[in-house]
Amino acid sequence: MDKKSGKSADINLFLIGILQGAGLKSYPVILSTRNNGKIVSDYPFDHYYNYVIAYTDLGNGRILSDATTPLLGFNELPVRCINDKGMLIKEKEHEWVSIYNHVSSYDKSIFEIELSEDLSKTKVTILKSLNGMSAYSYKTKYDDKETKLRRYFKNQGLENVKEIRTKDYEKTDKPYFITAEAEGTVDQLMNKIVIRPFYNFPISRNPFTEEKRSYDIDLVYTTNTVFESKVKIPKGYKVLELPKTMTINNDLIKLNCTSKIEGDQAVFNYSYTLKKSKYSPKDYSEIKRTFAILVSKFNPQLVLEPVEN
Repeated sequence: MDKKSGKSADINLFLIGILQGAGLKSYPVILSTRNNGKIVSDYPFDHYYNYVIAYTDLGNGRILSDATTPLLGFNELPVRCINDKGMLIKEKEHEWVSIYNHVSSYDKSIFEIELSEDLSKTKVTILKSLNGMSAYSYKTKYDDKETKLRRYFKNQGLENVKEIRTKDYEKTDKPYFITAEAEGTVDQLMNKIVIRPFYNFPISRNPFTEEKRSYDIDLVYTTNTVFESKVKIPKGYKVLELPKTMTINNDLIKLNCTSKIEGDQAVFNYSYTLKKSKYSPKDYSEIKRTFAILVSKFNPQLVLEPVEN
């Protein structure tokens, strides 16, 4: 305790003791991490269990916690722990409990784009706002390091990335913000200018390529993904055609794609939320089709052409 370190079980059992000392109904849940395989309910042998988390009964709900992940909120679990179910251990009884995050994550990207005077490139300002598992993923992958974040932005199709700033890296009760300024490429087609308002940030490849699937589609956690972009239309040019509006709201996904002209700007508002973190094999064909729509719709192009005199 003096060293402020310990095994994950020790840390989480210590957390349970603190919560019980505060008068809360808190108990251990033993589980199998994702890389250890799933627990078979009919044969729950000891070797399946390799991790302990805290379960707190609030009367009208529950909280599952892992005190070894300070960059996650108190009511959120890291990916390694989200593996179907675990065994809730009480003094005189035990029971199976489902293991999942109750909080949906949020990943929002906002772009402001303006063409250079010679129309050969774009000046781009980007703001990313993240919370939940989306924030945790960025925090652990890029460590709030400028060099790593610059490489990330370059991989999304941006150049000369500078002025990278972050906010609230260590806070779990607030969104994690990342901002940057950069330059983007412009495609010239005859006398037309082609811009991708979201660059390479949206999904670009369908991960589901099999014809059929006999096991669950496990997305681990739900995320609300948002892309917003404002592209300033240069003088002497107009928008050739805006992408068509699309709205879907079914049992699998909520999706919205809209674009419009506001003054001298083309404005794009695209968002989607997959409503469940896990889908059964019978949903596979629809999930595959849904991701094909995401790839197709969330990579729009803005074509500008000269205004005729």
